[in-house]
Amino acid sequence: MSPIFPFIVLVPQFLVIFILLLVPSIKARISKDKYYPALCVVLFLLIGAVFIATMGSRDLVNMRDYSFNGTIEKAYYEKPKNLPHITIKGVEYDVGGLYYGNNDTIVAGDSAVKEKGSFEFKLYKKKTVK
Repeated sequence: MSPIFPFIVLVPQFLVIFILLLVPSIKARISKDKYYPALCVVLFLLIGAVFIATMGSRDLVNMRDYSFNGTIEKAYYEKPKNLPHITIKGVEYDVGGLYYGNNDTIVAGDSAVKEKGSFEFKLYKKKTVK
């Protein structure tokens, strides 16, 4: 997924509202009507939606580019969302947006493998002696 995908999808709506608000002849007709405040609110919401979608897409692209293989040295869950973070070979990874099978609790000592370009990593639980 391209990091500009949300932007490309929302551009037509943004341009229509932007033109309606900034072209003087159209703005003069609209500002006399009751619709001008509503158009301003819609434009504001649209700009916010583009910003939020772009930020979320950027985080996913960063996660897709992760590549790691090794034993998890440190694992913790970010509060309040309970998103896992792991440290492998001294590098910390936010793996909350990645798929890892049956969603077992990640603990230090487990092993993890992820290839670049994938949204999935394999979690191998450390063996416990009974």
